[in-house]
Amino acid sequence: MNRQWKQRKRDQKNRRSFLLLGLLLYTSFLLLDWGITDELLGWNPYDPGQILLSCGLKYLSVLLCFFWGLGEKNPCLERAQLLVLGADLLLLSGTYLELGILFFIGVQAYYGLYLHGSRNKGEFLLQGIALALGAGLLGCGFYLLASGFPGNTSLLLERGFSDMILCGVGAAYGAALVSNLWQAWKGENYFFAGGLFLLLLCDSQVLFYNLPLHTAMALGRNGYLWQELAGRLIWLFYLPSQVMIALEALGLRREALGLGREALSPSRPLSPVTTSQALARQWSLQRKSPLSACKIPPYSPKSPSDSGD
Repeated sequence: MNRQWKQRKRDQKNRRSFLLLGLLLYTSFLLLDWGITDELLGWNPYDPGQILLSCGLKYLSVLLCFFWGLGEKNPCLERAQLLVLGADLLLLSGTYLELGILFFIGVQAYYGLYLHGSRNKGEFLLQGIALALGAGLLGCGFYLLASGFPGNTSLLLERGFSDMILCGVGAAYGAALVSNLWQAWKGENYFFAGGLFLLLLCDSQVLFYNLPLHTAMALGRNGYLWQELAGRLIWLFYLPSQVMIALEALGLRREALGLGREALSPSRPLSPVTTSQALARQWSLQRKSPLSACKIPPYSPKSPSDSGD
């Protein structure tokens, strides 16, 4: 039992280090984005070097979420985090936005598999494809209406169909995210649902920021101020969502919610789900079948008589 207790304390120490380092990166790029460093240090908020530094800190924080506990996470969520790295690299660099959103659709597909488990995977995939296609078509239709089509075709002729495709894939991604949020809430996985809700808040700010740029719509007299605020709010919500999903991937949502503090006592038996090593053993046996490995193992406390120490 002492061995398990020491492992548990080591896991908690690693988790504190992860959270503290993430908080340091989070605070650093928020100071840059919100212009606080401009007041303190006299930096120019539109200086390319400062913008590059902010983007670098943001991507470093996403790398931290991916590499923390690598190999010990739920396989579906670990693969989703790998796609997140590619998507964020494309979106932060401002290139191939459509491809970046397609990566995020793949992320939501893995989230859906994680929530769905091994039940009727074929039916789940067909429903997901139908949902994405339907939402994508609605997004394209919304773009045409917002651009003044068919009465005004100047914007459509000027920008081509790339913006319409961007709205379509964005709508497909939004539908997948909302569907997963509902499934997590309905399945009483409130911690994961909280992470997805923060992600939804982040993506709503992305929508508010980009919508006037790619359509003929305006946000009124204070539209530019609203766009600037939305741009600053994106990462305020995004990184906390990724941290919560990283904790979920390691099966540590009980500890993050404060439900496992009493288990620090060496006299209390520990569940195998509460240690990353036990999770790694369980999920490594399931990696031969990636789709069946997506469901997190149920919490089943051991009795003191089952312990080997």
